[in-house]
Amino acid sequence: MSYKEKLYRNALNKITEIYEQSKYDPDVDLYRSFDILNSINENQFASKEWLVEKLRPFIDHEKHSKFCILGGWYGLIAVMLAQEVSQECRIDTIDCDPKSREFGTRLLGLNEYENIHFRLEDAEEWFHDRPKLYDVIINTSCEHMEPEDLRLITRTKRADSLICFQGNNYH
Repeated sequence: MSYKEKLYRNALNKITEIYEQSKYDPDVDLYRSFDILNSINENQFASKEWLVEKLRPFIDHEKHSKFCILGGWYGLIAVMLAQEVSQECRIDTIDCDPKSREFGTRLLGLNEYENIHFRLEDAEEWFHDRPKLYDVIINTSCEHMEPEDLRLITRTKRADSLICFQGNNYH
């Protein structure tokens, strides 16, 4: 089974779980069902696949072993990167959404990706506390960050770190 098929299967299982819980718990956020579907929709896959394709020629597998994904949400880009790099590489996916770790680990089947680590943190603060740690810095949600924070990331990263910023066309 491909990683995409696993993501879809896991997404449907999580949506079913949310629905079942909502029958007995009025505090369950049913919007999260849509959120999960949105996180693996056609546009999400296309934009993340494009990013990985464009980044692939620049990744030096000898040199780049620590990846940071700012605004990593439920981890789609993390699992796509995990297909490209060795299991020894570390992939930190940072997001402030309190459900990002819970849903991300469930969608990804994290036990299959021991090198992916979810961090429930403000992405800018996380990076600013560790500007020299990462070999590759990715942000696929630039529209959620202040331009000055993006400029600060580019100024404070290690000189030899790759940086890849991507935004969406949504308003």
